[in-house]
Amino acid sequence: MRGRPARDPERRLAQISPPASLPRRFAASSQVASRSLPSHEITLLVGRLARLFRYSLEGSERHVVPLGDEISNVTEYLEVERVRFRERLRYAVLVDPALHSIEVPPMLLQPLVENAVKHGASRRVEGGSVTLRAELAGDDLLLFVLDDGPGPEGSSHRGTGTSLLDLRERLRLLYGEDGRLSAGVGPEGGFMARLRLPARWNR
Repeated sequence: MRGRPARDPERRLAQISPPASLPRRFAASSQVASRSLPSHEITLLVGRLARLFRYSLEGSERHVVPLGDEISNVTEYLEVERVRFRERLRYAVLVDPALHSIEVPPMLLQPLVENAVKHGASRRVEGGSVTLRAELAGDDLLLFVLDDGPGPEGSSHRGTGTSLLDLRERLRLLYGEDGRLSAGVGPEGGFMARLRLPARWNR
């Protein structure tokens, strides 16, 4: 029946994983921003977009990737967004390289970082910052995406929450009760999303 969720976990994962077309949403806006760029910066931008497309396509064919690959992907995304926002968008990646070989689902961080830009930096005249952190807690990996925007109640852009719901379901299908996502006001305001999943190392 149309519209019914897939009973097969593999099919359901395919349904709710970020699509390979995801980068098109910011590629179009970057084309507008790039009109004022010198040629060498346009070349850099095209290269970043190509890598984002390639990663999203390859991610649709893999269940796990090294955390280092996820970090590289969202860094590319943030650099593309900086073409639009310039100095209004600042970011920090606070992840020990020793954690880069932990396996995580592909495109795990992309929707969280995208939300942080959309609801955080883009909603303030003075811009804002996005911070990505990772740490170990026993046998688990904790991932944090924080922004210093107006917070969950202060953003004028009201999303549907679908990306967070889909991400929670992805974690449940992949890890059962061991995969969790919590989201809300950050420790210093703004918004914070926290992922907790088993730390499985790619040896």
